[in-house]
Amino acid sequence: MLATDFTRMLIRITNLPAGLDGLSAAGTVTQDEYRRALEPIVRAARAEQRSVRLVYELGPELAPQAASSAWEDLRASIQYLRAFEGCAIVSDYEWIREATRLVAPALPCPVRVFATHERDAAIAWLAAL
Repeated sequence: MLATDFTRMLIRITNLPAGLDGLSAAGTVTQDEYRRALEPIVRAARAEQRSVRLVYELGPELAPQAASSAWEDLRASIQYLRAFEGCAIVSDYEWIREATRLVAPALPCPVRVFATHERDAAIAWLAAL
């Protein structure tokens, strides 16, 4: 995966098709890091007069204690979702997958959950929006 450090524990995914943005969570991620990662993505999308289509990966490199707080931390960034056209959550953590499926209908943009081995399908789904 081609990526560059974006914040201390969120890595910006750079090898995505044009118009897609991506973040990969690693280690322990804080609410402040979510905000610092999402603000520039939303600003850039607005400057380009497009909506955000985000691939968000929560893989095995996510610290165990971070996995238990990841959903709460992400909720702190809900304010940015109005700028989103879609969000693909890529994770093999079953509780993240189930929690996302439960709240997705209440969110202002389409959100779908994909297993790690379905990453390419997640990207294809977002690109087709």
